[in-house]
Amino acid sequence: RVLARFPALAAVISRESGLAVADLVEGLVHANVQVRSALFPTLRDAPPRVGGGSPPTDLPLDRIDVGAYLHRFSLLAKEDLILEHHDETTIFPVSWSRGCPFACTFCTREAGRAWEGRAVEAVETEAVALRDRGVALLAVLDPVANRDEARFAELLATMARVGMRVTFPNGLRVDRLGPDTLTRLAAVARDVTVSLESADPRVARVGIGKPLDVAAAEATLTHARDLGLRCSVHWILGAPGEDGRAANLTLATAADWAERLEARPLVQPFVPRARLVVPAGDDSVDDALYASFQEPGP
Repeated sequence: RVLARFPALAAVISRESGLAVADLVEGLVHANVQVRSALFPTLRDAPPRVGGGSPPTDLPLDRIDVGAYLHRFSLLAKEDLILEHHDETTIFPVSWSRGCPFACTFCTREAGRAWEGRAVEAVETEAVALRDRGVALLAVLDPVANRDEARFAELLATMARVGMRVTFPNGLRVDRLGPDTLTRLAAVARDVTVSLESADPRVARVGIGKPLDVAAAEATLTHARDLGLRCSVHWILGAPGEDGRAANLTLATAADWAERLEARPLVQPFVPRARLVVPAGDDSVDDALYASFQEPGP
């Protein structure tokens, strides 16, 4: 359906796309073919599946042939690579891991997909090749890049050694950013985004399924700020069981951290304001405080 709707597309690729994209590039360069298909890559030693059918097995990350993958892309001229630029910085998206072992109530996860990280050596090979092609900043798109903090710290040290900057658009686990990890992060990044979701312990534990220590998170953000990192914090309002008192605590904490820690608050309502639980009296949601976090309308 997608191919029929968008004639300019050469192919639609599902699941692990790296090898399939590389094969397409090689075919386009050598044969100037116009591919019109849906590809579902499976294991490394099996050919891509074309067409529909049941979802295939994931491609094990440690079996990705990064050298061959990058060699295929080297067939393209440097100026043919599709690179994004921001503030005159050349950016390229990558993944260091996939999957997430956590079960936050607001998040959509692919059932049955366990967390798996790529080998540090493979990540280094990729970073060097991209650096040599003019990339200055990697946008690491992992769902939870620092799930294994020791491995994450090693990857950060690797990026520093090869001279590559990084950013993590999907954020990092605040409870897996120790002092040494933060120091390594500050050497290769300019910003850090974490997710607290709620400042109320009961809502965080029961309504969201993410029972983080707010005081420990504040200490982590203080250290990050002192290291020169620009901090942002995700918050959510309207989780199941949240009342006005809990919502106000989250809003007040977000405002306090924005002022004291220079931590930019990213407040996302679960539901529209009109559907937030608003009991009478002191438990009402503070409308002025709530409005201060919302983007102005058109």
